[in-house]
Formats: sequence, C-alpha cells, structure tokens
Amino acid sequence: MKRILLMTGCVIFWMVSVAAAAEISVKPMYWKPDLNAEAKIQKSSVGEKVDFVNELGLDNESIPGITVDLKLGRSQHFLLSYWSVGYDNHNQNLKTKVRFNGETFSVGTKVSTTLDLDALGAGYAFDLLQSESFRAGFILNVNYYSIYAKLKSSMTSTDNKANLVLPMPGIRLGAGFLQNKVELTGQLTGLWWKGSGFWDGNVELSYRPINNLSFALGYRAIHFDISDNGDRANVKLEGPSVSATLRF
Repeated sequence: MKRILLMTGCVIFWMVSVAAAAEISVKPMYWKPDLNAEAKIQKSSVGEKVDFVNELGLDNESIPGITVDLKLGRSQHFLLSYWSVGYDNHNQNLKTKVRFNGETFSVGTKVSTTLDLDALGAGYAFDLLQSESFRAGFILNVNYYSIYAKLKSSMTSTDNKANLVLPMPGIRLGAGFLQNKVELTGQLTGLWWKGSGFWDGNVELSYRPINNLSFALGYRAIHFDISDNGDRANVKLEGPSVSATLRF
C-alpha cells in the first residue's frame, strides 16, 4: 500500500511538473557497484544475520537507472529517479549453517538465493548559488527503498522470503564547477531515524560537447539500513558509473 501511494504521488507530481517545466533533461545511468548485503530475518524467534555475498555466493551485478530533471526557471528543479537490480545464485553449497526466516539450513545444503533491490526517489531542488563556473544548492526529496530476499533449499519446495521497505525523506547538498565544457559535480544526501536510514553520495566528471548533450564518468556509494519488528537488512553499494544527459 505504501508503495502504491508513493508511486501515485510521484505520477501526480510528474504530470504537474512536466506541464510547468521550462527544460527537461533525461539521464540514463549504468552503474557497476560492489555489493555488501546482510540481513537478519526472524520467524518464531529463529533467525540470524546472513551474509548474502560471503555465505550465499551472490556476485556483483550492473545496475541501470534513470533520472529525469524538470527545470522550472533559473533556480528550481523537480527530480524523479529510479533504479532496480536483481541478484541470483541457484547453485550454492553452504559452508556455514544459516538461519533465515524461521528455517535452519545445514552445512552442505544446496540453496537458491534471490535478492532484489529497488529505489525510487522524487525531490525538489533549489540552486542557492549560481555563476558561469559554479553552482551550489540543496534537494528536499522522498526516497523509497525496497529489499526482497528469498532463500530456498533443494530439499524442500518451500520458499523462505521476506520483503522490507524504507520510505524516508532526505536532504541532499550538491555543488558543481564548470570550465570549458567540463564540469565536476558532487552530491550527498541522507537521513537516519529510529534505527533505519540511508546515505547516498556521488561525484561525476562530465563533458558537454553540445548544449543539449553531455557524458559523465562518476563514482557512487549508497548505504541503506532497514529495521522492522526485529528484522534487519543492511546493504552497501559502491562503484563506478557512466551516464549521458539529454536536454530538451
């Protein structure tokens, strides 16, 4: 229900913003982060922390994403972003005992693991300082992170699965330097509240050969920690990214 309400709000926000936008930019992204993910999912008090990389054998995956920037006048923007990734390993023989969602998986058990991550964000940005070579400002945004985890043994047809979500507001600070069509930008956002939270930071070096098109190389790091009724998931993603921005 929370996800449906958030997505509905984002659609309304999008429609109103597009109607008023003076400029629209679309930025597809390709991100190759290292994964670090742990979760403790309990059922009937049975559950211990599980390492999805070292114990369950999940490998790094590339993450596609997109950001749409609706510019209203000189200093105001509305932003909408989304990325999603799925990790799978269907052939892992456990080297340590795993307790997940009320079930114990013994050493040597062959298991299949799925970990799906989704992130949706919407925000309002305001450029406080602007010149031909420098700009700085802030973004007030709402972020929605979702973690879906499933663990299944080859000895049973039962799926042990859990879904944790984190709807969270945030404040992002950003700055950029522009010189001879080359721009260096950096942004950092985050918020923690009652055991759950996130932070998201990135730096990018971009080149704009023409006014309506630019290409960028960057590095991005995200950490989100979700706690819900004794269940807990901790995910870190860090790595290089490439992107292109098309302006209309």
